[in-house]
Parts: sequence; C-alpha cells; structure tokens
Amino acid sequence: MSGTDDFAVESGSPSQPHPLEPSSFGSRRRSFVDHLIHDVGGANSIENYARSYVRAVGFHELARSPSNWAGFPSDDEDERRDDEEEGFGGDGVQEESAASASLHPAFMEYGTSPGSKLGDGHLRQQASRLYISRQGSMASRMEAEPLLVRKQSITDENGKTVTINMAVGQSTIYQTIFNSINTLVGIGLLSLPLGFRLSGWIIGVSFMVFSMASTAYTAMLIAACMESNPVLITYGDIAWAAFGRKGRVIISVVFFLELLAACVALVILFADSLHALIPDVSIISWKLLCGAILTPLCFLPLRLLSVTSILGIICTFSIVGMIFASGVVTQEQPGSLIHPAKTYLLPEHWGQVPLSLGILISPWGGHSVFPNIYRDMRHPRKFGKAMKVTYTFTFLLDLSMAVVGYLLFGDYVRDIVTSNILLNPQTSQKLSMALISFIAAIPITKTPLNARPIISTFEVLLGIDQRALAPGEDNVGMTPFMRGLYGVLIRVGCVFSFITISILVPSFERIMALMGSALCFLICIILPIMFRLRIFSGKLSRKTVIFDWCLIIFSSILAITGTVTAILPRELLTGKK
Repeated sequence: MSGTDDFAVESGSPSQPHPLEPSSFGSRRRSFVDHLIHDVGGANSIENYARSYVRAVGFHELARSPSNWAGFPSDDEDERRDDEEEGFGGDGVQEESAASASLHPAFMEYGTSPGSKLGDGHLRQQASRLYISRQGSMASRMEAEPLLVRKQSITDENGKTVTINMAVGQSTIYQTIFNSINTLVGIGLLSLPLGFRLSGWIIGVSFMVFSMASTAYTAMLIAACMESNPVLITYGDIAWAAFGRKGRVIISVVFFLELLAACVALVILFADSLHALIPDVSIISWKLLCGAILTPLCFLPLRLLSVTSILGIICTFSIVGMIFASGVVTQEQPGSLIHPAKTYLLPEHWGQVPLSLGILISPWGGHSVFPNIYRDMRHPRKFGKAMKVTYTFTFLLDLSMAVVGYLLFGDYVRDIVTSNILLNPQTSQKLSMALISFIAAIPITKTPLNARPIISTFEVLLGIDQRALAPGEDNVGMTPFMRGLYGVLIRVGCVFSFITISILVPSFERIMALMGSALCFLICIILPIMFRLRIFSGKLSRKTVIFDWCLIIFSSILAITGTVTAILPRELLTGKK
C-alpha cells in the first residue's frame, strides 16, 4: 500500500481571508496587545492556546447528527512547517470551497463494527467521508473553529489510486498538556480533604495512587483504540466501534448524567460558599441568584464560553494557592499548618470508606475528552509524553490539596474545604473576600460550558439547530421565531433543572461521591478497558487480558459499593443516630 500526500485547507468562505492572516489587516496597524495574543510564541501563542482549547471542549457532543463540512482555513505557518517535516508536503497548500458531505446510512455502519479495519480503496473513501462529516458536525458546534485537512492519495491492493481527506491535528504537545490539565483540574479537588478524613491517611494515599495509575493506564488504552481506526474521533465513536449503536447510546446517557451532575455540583459550590460568608442569606436564595446569573451566560457562543472556562481554571489554581497561604499565616488551630489538627492513619468509621473512594477518584474524570485531545494533536506519537506530564502534575496538585486540607482541619473538615476557611474566625477579611470571589467565579465560568452539550442535544433532537440538519434539509413548518423561542426555553429549562436538583440534593459531598463511584469508575477505568478488549480481541497476550479483567472486576466492586454508600443515610455508615 503506497500513497502520496498534499496538504489542503477546507474553507467555508474562500473569498474572505482568515482573520489572523496578515493580508486581512491590509495597511492597518495592529496594537501591541494584538501582537502579543496572535504572534508572540508562534504556534504556542495565546490565540492558538485558546483555539486549541475550543476544539477540545467543542468535540464533546452527546448527539450524532447529519452535518455539513464547515471548516475554515488555518494560517499557522509554524504548523505547516511541522507538517512538512512529517512528510505531509506543505507546498500543496491551497484553499477550496466548502464541500458538503452527506452521509448514506451505510457509511455510518462502516468502520464502527467490532474489530473493523480499513479495507480497500472504496472503503477508505467511505471512512474519509465519515471522518470529515464528523469533523464538520463538530466544526459547526464550535462555531467554525479552523480545521486542517490533508488530501492523501493511496494505492490499494488492486492497484487503484484513490484520494481521501483526513483531518490533521493542530495542537502542539504543550497545548495538549494544557488542555489535559484543564480537563482534570476542577472543583473535585476541593472535596479531597474530606476524602482523607473519611478514609484515613493509609487508605487515602493508597487509593489516590491507584486512581492516578489506573486512569493513566486507561488513557493510553484510549489512544491505542484511536490508533486502530482513523475514523474514530470521540469517546462515543470508540464505544460504537466496540459495541455498535447500543454502545454509543449508552455512552450518551452516561455523559448526560455526568454533565448534569457536574453542573449541579457547581451550583451547590456557589451557594454553600457564599452562604458561609453571608449566612443571613439562605442557601436556596443563593442558588436562585446563581440561576439568574447563569441563564444569560448560556446564550453566549462557545468561543467566549471556552475563554471564560480558562478563567475558571485560573481561579481554581488561585484558590489552591490561597488555601496554602492561609495555612502558613494562621498560627493556631484550626486552619494552621504550623500546629496541624488531629488526623488518623486508619478510618474512624469503616462504613464511610466506600464513600471516600468516590470522592477521591472524582478529580480524574477526564477520559470523555481525551479522544478529542488525541485526535487534535499535531504529533499523536507524543500523547504518551503529554499524559506523563499531565498526570504527574495533577497527582502532585491533588495530593497536596488533600494533605494540606486534612492537616488544617482534621475531623472538622467540611465537604468543601474552602468553607472551613471562610468560617474560621482567624481568616482575614481580605482573604475571605478574595477567596469567595474566586469560588463564585468558577461556577459562573464553567457551568455554561458544561451545559452546552446538553443544550445542543435537545436542539438536535427537536430539529431546532439548522446546522444539525442534512444538506438541503430545512425545518419545514418551523419559523425562525419558533426556533428562537424553543432555543430560549431549552436554555432556561436546563438552568432551572440544575437549580431544582441542587435544592433537592443539597449535599456537595454526595454529588461528588456519586460522580466518582457511578460515573468516573465506569468512564475512566471500566469502559476503556472493555473497548480495548473488544477492538483488539484475539490480539492481546493472555497476561494482558487477565490483568485487564482483574482491573475491571476490582473497579466494578468499588463502583457498586461506593454508589450504594453515597445513597445510604449517613447514620447507617457511622452507627450514630
């Protein structure tokens, strides 16, 4: 099998230059800020980091739908030079008009049956069309984020030459690490001190090491599944490749529950934190205020939401730094690292240990996005190196947070450790105000982005999103006013559901435990192993198969016990009335 490549850029508007092209500015002089954002650092400029993050989060779709190819050109010269070094042939860069790719149902079946592989040239063309269509669907979801396309000529076993289009990754290894860390670092680390209080030092540290090692292992299994077939792009595609349509439906339901729980947890974080600072206002009132703020934000375009989400990451790191600083500055218990609180090597109540396991694994729930991050890599062979850096940094950050929070407050640590600091009379007013500002910003910046896949799913199911229709289709009988009205109702309804569930299930601890036990074990450990076993059936060594099944069984036991424990009343776990 032989082939030659040329590099092309698909464009929805070939007559208009890309906003970042020098020619698009003409003789206009750009400001220093524009230069800093767009030019400094080349491929690793601030603009390219933002675009990379938009692509990573934009791929997270719950619904598969017909689509148009709606890519836009990318003018990253450094990126083209790297591709030339890889043998892609940068001299063939040219702009083309948009090519609509309407899929026949048979194409949906190709490349997604268990153990399927790319076959002859005709099948490769079908795979190419499916691949580009999937990218086109995601491009529309991402409001036309640039996607590069490589045209590759391949000679099959019969001597016939065919040309296929393959999307080319754009993110550098540093952008991949950045996106991966952003995926893993979230509000779950604020409940890690509680996990140590419920489990004790020995079990807590041991299980954190297990969580890190097992999820890092399954992240590489996801990469192996992605390498098996270039048609695969998202986590749902891998599920489809392993188990067919039913697998993708199950994954969509699981992702829906994961995103719903994450949004509810963010609302609870907002309300509980502000109530700790201003107890005269009820928690329900704070939740209603959160809903009032979130509603207009859910109407913002994805590109803006991604930028605000990056601000949420900055807030998270700032909170961690302030917790450390508070422990150093405070001289007396509680809340002092100089005079730490009483802690335990083993749990005081063994019935709470399964609950702690769900809390301790919850920060590692990033596998639903890893396939998208992998596919967008400029050099996928460096994915393993990126994961090593990502997991090392994240593990040290999470472990430090768990250790410091447990040492600061011991038996009295709350489900959100920042609440302890806000309630501590030794905490200065300035620190409290700064801390609450960052805490309040996290739900405001991250919830609309987490809600976007849920909103998009309802828009697709109801036929509201014009971009979700097949080429040439239209919402017959649905006026633009009705589409707009339904869009408003969907967004308002999603926010209303978040607030309602947060009122009915007000425990941040329970939400995080359920997310960890019922969802993280499944998405991050059990399913990736099952995907690999199914896709590579008959090609793995016996030792590998035995090890994988042992990990599946062990994780399933922990997931079931943790889920049951998270539902049971606290009195049954502690033996206290």
